[in-house]
Amino acid sequence: MFLLNILSKHEKKLLRCLGKIEFRVNGKKSLGSASIVKSLKFPLIATAAHCIYDWESKRFYDRVEFSPYSKDFKRSFKPVLAVIPKDWAEHGVVDYDTGFLVFDSESLTIIDSDELGIPVAFNRPLNQEYLVSGFQNVLLPSKKPLISRGIAHPDFFKNSSLQGVRSKGKSGMSGGPWFTEVEGEYIQNSNTSLSMKSVKNTLWGPYWGETIEATYQVASGELLNDSRVLVHKY
Repeated sequence: MFLLNILSKHEKKLLRCLGKIEFRVNGKKSLGSASIVKSLKFPLIATAAHCIYDWESKRFYDRVEFSPYSKDFKRSFKPVLAVIPKDWAEHGVVDYDTGFLVFDSESLTIIDSDELGIPVAFNRPLNQEYLVSGFQNVLLPSKKPLISRGIAHPDFFKNSSLQGVRSKGKSGMSGGPWFTEVEGEYIQNSNTSLSMKSVKNTLWGPYWGETIEATYQVASGELLNDSRVLVHKY
């Protein structure tokens, strides 16, 4: 964990894609983290699937909004479409705790992908070094991101495909992006899913493999549908 002023000029540009996701659980407001990611046609919002869908009640949250950090959280946008892996929706499998949100054309004029968005990559090697970012919501919602840097390690505790990075981040970090450098450029390659009480100071994120790639492709319009993916219109 470190302060923003320790980031290089190159790394500070990553902060432009950050944002918060707001959703309602039994009428109570909850906050998570999110990011603006690029696609071939339009920007998407990436976050944790559990910030979009409650697998226990088997329903999408009614009120979901995204507020970009670049606008100092003064603007919020409501999605028109949500796309998540079916394994999360049907069984709550944390290995697939990633979702993507699509917004209308008016919102996309403000959520500028070229200026704010981060490229994504899938099926990358394990044990990469990551910058993990998000907004804590412990006592009061944070206006500044918490950033941690570390090399990801496998989940030897629950034997999932999750990867862990050392971080003191807590509530509110869910959905926050994981950045890794590829050939001199940063891409997003995961998002925060959870922390474990049995493993202190570690945040866990899903491996972005074929299923999450298909989820992204359906959200971006590259695929019309996929049997592994669930689509919801608001």
